[in-house]
Amino acid sequence: MSDTGMPRPSFPVPAKLGEFRHGLPSEAALRWLAAGWRMYLQEPLLWVVATFIFLLAWWLVSLVPLAGPIALNLFMPVLAAGWLTACRRVDEGGPLKLVQLTEGFRHALSGLVLLGVAAIASGLVILLLATPILGLGVWTGMMSRGAAGAGAAAGSFLVGLVVLLVLAAPVLMALWFAPALVMLQGRGPLAALLLSLRAWLANPAPLGLFLVMLIALWIFATLPAGLGLLVFIPVAAGAHYASFRELFHPA
Repeated sequence: MSDTGMPRPSFPVPAKLGEFRHGLPSEAALRWLAAGWRMYLQEPLLWVVATFIFLLAWWLVSLVPLAGPIALNLFMPVLAAGWLTACRRVDEGGPLKLVQLTEGFRHALSGLVLLGVAAIASGLVILLLATPILGLGVWTGMMSRGAAGAGAAAGSFLVGLVVLLVLAAPVLMALWFAPALVMLQGRGPLAALLLSLRAWLANPAPLGLFLVMLIALWIFATLPAGLGLLVFIPVAAGAHYASFRELFHPA
């Protein structure tokens, strides 16, 4: 353990706090996806079993009224840290073990939970700011008649949607690498959030393309009764780890 109570980094932390690679090309997103696919092919059966257990547990917890969804959001960074740890082990040539997916509960738990708290709090603030504008559009449409009323309602709704996206973008960027930075480099939660945000702003092209491709693949994976998720989730986790490794792992 480090002096801060966090686990020691799994690979060397860059010499300068906050150091990461800048200006990676867009094609880096393709490298990350290819790396994720290669990690999946090393242990395909175990990855599928791990994903099935993960999805089953997720579904069971989500059935608990109110507390279930809150717990899932609160512990999302903890779960993500476990997947990233498993990807790191496979990437380093080690065997995949199901217990690795629970590493977030055994190491850096407090820091990871704080990331979950930050995510929930940020989401609530965004909803509080955007919902009145979205609701205004619906109310305008109900109270007005004709094309003018419909146009005003649509305009208000679009403004609210833009506000929602603008507010959500930096939150997503800050949370993107934060679990990996806390778990694998021993960063504090606040430092991890700020560093993740800065890494996104310094590499918008590859990370933006990576996000778009992940969304497209996720939609495609859910089409055959969700069975594609058994492959998509481990591949996406491996690709995410590959992006973190390239951005933050010193050359």
